[in-house]
Amino acid sequence: MACSRNLRVRAAVLAAVCALALLPASAHAAASLADREVEPVCIVSVGAAAFGIASEAVVDGADELTVPRFCPVALEATCDPAAIEAGIDCGMDWMCGIEPCLCGSADAWGGCSCNGLETLAPTATYASSDEGVVRVVEAAGRMWLVPVGPGTATLTCTASLRHFDDAVAQVTMRVGGPTLTDAALMGSAAAAVAVAVAAGFGVRALVRKRKRNQEQKHTVDGADGAAKGE
Repeated sequence: MACSRNLRVRAAVLAAVCALALLPASAHAAASLADREVEPVCIVSVGAAAFGIASEAVVDGADELTVPRFCPVALEATCDPAAIEAGIDCGMDWMCGIEPCLCGSADAWGGCSCNGLETLAPTATYASSDEGVVRVVEAAGRMWLVPVGPGTATLTCTASLRHFDDAVAQVTMRVGGPTLTDAALMGSAAAAVAVAVAAGFGVRALVRKRKRNQEQKHTVDGADGAAKGE
């Protein structure tokens, strides 16, 4: 009994000593993280493209995003940095600290990388100042500009990236009147839709034909079996 009590006392003393030893390291790491300068991610330019038509506006420049009158275009922001290698934390914040990491597996920003590194790219969100001219719509995993009417509007882009402050940039969008290019784009889009619809009907016809052939084969096989049984 006395031996067991001594072991418990020694374990408690050892835990207290370890905690006291970690305090200076934890305080130093926290101070270093607090003193760190957090820079915003930089938005270099914003582009819009689809069906071979592309337009790009440099932030703080005189460029405008030209949006076709009748054709949605996909948005893409060019940022600096384009991507970073950030740590994948272990989830044990009571022991590791996560940020700052106390396990000796910190990434370049002091965050926990006990489970390795992952590549992270900035994520961008967009907003239009006038939805009567251009609307921002999310579809197929991307953000699109959908022209509504001729005119100009301001596109606000917000970029976010772990370990960086968010950045906000604005560019001017212009939607002109109908042009020959718009007519060609509408024709291309209509042709693509027609091809997709025709392909769908073709697949359905093939499936029905195959099913009909299988049913006829089963009928013939059943008749042959009945004849042999007689």
